[in-house]
Amino acid sequence: MEKKNISIKTIIIIMFIILMVVIFSLIGYIVYSNWLSSMNQILTIMVKDLNDEIYHQVDTFIHLPEHINQVNKSIIENGIVDLRNVVERERFFVGVLENHSSKSIYSFSYGTEQGEYYGARRNANNAIEIMRNDAGTNGHSWYYSVTEAKTAGERAVDAGKFDPRTRDWYKAAKEEKEYRDKALEAEKSYREQKMNQDLNLATLNILARKNEELISRRENLIPLANKYGIDVNKLCLLYTSPSPRDS
Repeated sequence: MEKKNISIKTIIIIMFIILMVVIFSLIGYIVYSNWLSSMNQILTIMVKDLNDEIYHQVDTFIHLPEHINQVNKSIIENGIVDLRNVVERERFFVGVLENHSSKSIYSFSYGTEQGEYYGARRNANNAIEIMRNDAGTNGHSWYYSVTEAKTAGERAVDAGKFDPRTRDWYKAAKEEKEYRDKALEAEKSYREQKMNQDLNLATLNILARKNEELISRRENLIPLANKYGIDVNKLCLLYTSPSPRDS
């Protein structure tokens, strides 16, 4: 059989094709590697940002109500807001919700030991409503629309009978107050006992010093008493009695 000779042109074309395939494969590999690395970096950043956002949302959900309660607890306890003043009370509760527009804050309210319940809430349309529950509402929770003056307008909802004293949050707050009062009473009793102990100890120290002075004086007067034949005890009384000038 005769051998077929491959022309130089054919060899050059084949080598060119192979070279192009290798070059394009190398370029594709480099581009793909860089793209994959960039995607990993982008995904890492996105995951971190997402985690930070989730943490922020959870932290806000947990600590924002606690912060609101702490700040407004001080306002109420210090008498800055008079809850018996209807206008002042309603503006206060509406203002708290307006200053915290987060949707996680549904309502802010206050229950008394008499079963009264006041506050404000957001309805299904995210509009603020004022809440009343006292003898005037016959123990029912009435919700009112808010006027431009931040006071109660028309009654919107009668939510029926409600007693805040039956709620777990009220019971927990009452138990905490009783525990805190007992702790303060115990601390006060301890301080009084400690003060009495300190006074008793001071008195004993004074008596001990006086006794030491008398003993020292008696020992100093013994030679004088022996010299003149005087009873040392009488001589001690003479020296310890106040003079007419001192009386």
